[in-house]
Amino acid sequence: MIDFVGKRAFYYMLSIAIMIPGLISLILPNGLQTGIEFSSGSSFTARFQQPVEENDLRKALTDFGHENSRVQRAGDRYLIRTDLIEGAAQTPPIGAAPPSQREDLEASLEQRFGPLVDVDGNQVHPSSSSPACRLRCRATSGARRRLP
Repeated sequence: MIDFVGKRAFYYMLSIAIMIPGLISLILPNGLQTGIEFSSGSSFTARFQQPVEENDLRKALTDFGHENSRVQRAGDRYLIRTDLIEGAAQTPPIGAAPPSQREDLEASLEQRFGPLVDVDGNQVHPSSSSPACRLRCRATSGARRRLP
């Protein structure tokens, strides 16, 4: 049987040694990059008919005015996160929707890299992301206080 209580000083030191690098990484600049759920923004997945390099896609997004966008490759698709793109979720009840920045971005990407085979996206508006962040932070801190 292992004597955890007798070796608790060792396990305290081991726990601290594991936590310190994590805390330091949170303090450093760009240590914690929040997703669009907390910071608002738009995200979409795109798949092109022809292979596209990830760096070329990043450069194209920068050229189109989305300098802070993040691109991740997932198999043959790309997950693209940008700042909030206006007009992407504004659909009138009757009639055609006005052109949106997302449609312009998709057209620009198609013009540079060829046809998009599949596009799917969503966005989080700032008014819904900040209350969600506060509620999650409160729930997390409340849970920590109740732990024995």
